[in-house]
Formats: sequence, C-alpha cells, structure tokens
Amino acid sequence: MGATNSFESEVLRHILLNEAITNLGDAGGLLPSVVPGDVYICLLSQDPGEAGDITNEAAWGGYTRVAVPRGGTGWTEANGQARNFADVNFPECTGGSETDTHFGICKTLSGDDMIYHGELPAPALISIEVQPQFGPNTLTVNLD
Repeated sequence: MGATNSFESEVLRHILLNEAITNLGDAGGLLPSVVPGDVYICLLSQDPGEAGDITNEAAWGGYTRVAVPRGGTGWTEANGQARNFADVNFPECTGGSETDTHFGICKTLSGDDMIYHGELPAPALISIEVQPQFGPNTLTVNLD
C-alpha cells in the first residue's frame, strides 16, 4: 500500500518545514513544533537503504553532520520532493580520504537516527583540505 502524492507532500512539509497536517486527528491536525529545531545532514560512502544503515557514515578527519533548520530557511517542497533551500557546507577535511555517494537526513547531531536519504548529485571526492559543499536545491528527498 502506498501513500497519496498529496499526503507524501504533507509529511515532508510537516517534518522538514514544520507545517501542520490539517484535518488529521483533532480539529488542529498534526501541529507543528513550537520550537522547530534542526535536522542534520550526514554523508555516506554507500546507499544506506530503507533500513537507514548508518555504518557507512563519513569518517574523514574533521567530519561532522551539518544542521539545517526545519522551516522555509532550510527546505523547500514541491510535488512530493523536498530540497535544501540554502547551501549545506561541511567542515574541511583534515585527514583521510573517501568517496561519499549518498546523504542522509538525521534527527540528531550523532547517532543512528536517519529519517530520509538520497543519492548525491555526483560522488563527493573527499581528501585533505577539501570542503564538501552542496548548493541550494541539490539535495533531494521524496517518499516514493
């Protein structure tokens, strides 16, 4: 069983844009958070799959997940696809090297809590003094 396109959009907007899903449950629907907070982008060297396997999260020196606000300054959504609204800039690599091919959206700065994932527009070749950067609208997720 699948979800309708409109509900997929509502779920993405609820999670990433902190918008209510109206007419679900009580009169107010699923309400947005009072304080929206952030979600965190991680890089991965392999597809995490539906299980959200985080064991292949980036491990180069200086790596950390990047906070992106839940709201219009962090995300856009149209036709069931959400994209980053602003630049997503990771720290500069200070040691090691790897090729990252996927990204994940996680609930926290660390831990096994990925909620969405997608393929990078092109593999990111990481080595010393490289700073991975992804411009607006380059990281795309959907619920299909």
